[in-house]
Amino acid sequence: MKLIIPTDITRQMYSIVYDTELATGLTLFGEKEGQDFIVTAVAGPGPDAIHQELHYSGNKEYATVVFNYLRQDNPNLKHIGELYVHLFERQCLSRGELDAVEEALKEHNEFIAGVILRNHRWDFKVFPTYFSRSQPEGTNMEAVFDEQMPYRNLPRRSARFRRR
Repeated sequence: MKLIIPTDITRQMYSIVYDTELATGLTLFGEKEGQDFIVTAVAGPGPDAIHQELHYSGNKEYATVVFNYLRQDNPNLKHIGELYVHLFERQCLSRGELDAVEEALKEHNEFIAGVILRNHRWDFKVFPTYFSRSQPEGTNMEAVFDEQMPYRNLPRRSARFRRR
């Protein structure tokens, strides 16, 4: 089971991940092919999201507006999950994030939730987990990028993220 992330989506994710030093997140939209999920669009946290060192709460209304707009061109598009940026090398979902998954499974049969960890080399790692109503405890997935992560070709974010 894989979460497939095309290069253009990777670039969008990079911008969101490095837009703040605090915890943040993004919403995943895409399609399912067999056992794998392909991310075709993402929504950032939105203007009313809460970013703190140990807490992030996205703006669900903003994600819904983005989703409805994207569905005009692709009616088969699905809200497939959420990714959360953790600051302290913690690869597992927090209690609050697991509660959000539980809520999401009331609305969706399947849902991906995962953690993004930034690292000092200006890249990030993604640790997705697949959840379903029949498998609410979750199964680890593999994040697969279209090509080798082209981080050295991505634009640098502000100086505040530069290694000291």
